[in-house]
Amino acid sequence: MRVSVIIPVYNAEKYIEKCLNSIIPQLTLEDEIILINASSTDKTEEICSNYVKENNNIKLYNIENNGPSSSRNAGIKKATGKYIIFIDGDDYIEPDYISTMLKYVKERQLVICSYRMVQYETGTETIKKYSDKVEVLTKDDMIKVYEKELFSLVWNKIFERDIIIDNNIQFNTKFYKGEDLLFNLEYMKYIENVSVIPNVLYNYIIKKTGINKSYKEPIENRLQRTKLIYEGFMILNQNNNIDRVKINIVDMNFLHLRNYIKENNINNPFKIVKTLNKYTNLDYCLSDENKYENLKNIKKLYDKKHITLMYLRNKLLLKKLRNE
Repeated sequence: MRVSVIIPVYNAEKYIEKCLNSIIPQLTLEDEIILINASSTDKTEEICSNYVKENNNIKLYNIENNGPSSSRNAGIKKATGKYIIFIDGDDYIEPDYISTMLKYVKERQLVICSYRMVQYETGTETIKKYSDKVEVLTKDDMIKVYEKELFSLVWNKIFERDIIIDNNIQFNTKFYKGEDLLFNLEYMKYIENVSVIPNVLYNYIIKKTGINKSYKEPIENRLQRTKLIYEGFMILNQNNNIDRVKINIVDMNFLHLRNYIKENNINNPFKIVKTLNKYTNLDYCLSDENKYENLKNIKKLYDKKHITLMYLRNKLLLKKLRNE
């Protein structure tokens, strides 16, 4: 087999036909689509079954709904292609997605493409791109790709199946969010270079509803995942961009806390500050204040428990880095 396209689906009756219709014309007899239906309660299974009847290279597997990570892991076990592509059942791809990704993956063990974010209700579009030319980047550069919102996803990439299988790389089933980034960081440990291409090949549909929209992840999970992400980036960054990683992790920690405060309707300024102080534990990240010039003031504010000022200072640093 050439390519295995893994598609987890859950109550995707409104979208799955457009998704499959965007993929099928790109397939050869050497390719396969693996549909993992996670106990949908709408007509998703019926629609998928009809496609299976009409297409010999589409396979459908029904499993219990234990989250997208479990679905993707199930798809990996069933995949037989040399390469693996992950696509979400409520999104769709451009007509040259597979051919373009295959073209570049012959030279690298991971290819990252640009993508289009489409607001489902309004049709508003936003393009996410690293640059206007093909870039060959190293492990150290992945934090910059993350800042461009291209690294923390799996559906804008093509992977080598043998690397995934030989190193037992799986999606972490403990997390319902952020699991893509952890998977990518693990995969990166076993390769050296990445091609980042300007081609806008994937269409990501943003909706106000859905399993990830309604799920309120425990704050402890979010912060634990942030630490794992930090450890993953630090393995990749042995020399360059370490201070950049730390600044991004401090910001990620703040974003989780800000979302937690919003979700729990914490409006009192005193309670907001108290919450920030309670859950901000960045000892693992801010242990060295002298080695990185950018982090000296951040570390001092952190040590003095001026958490709000620390985050504000970090925001300014992050904005400066991303504008360079």
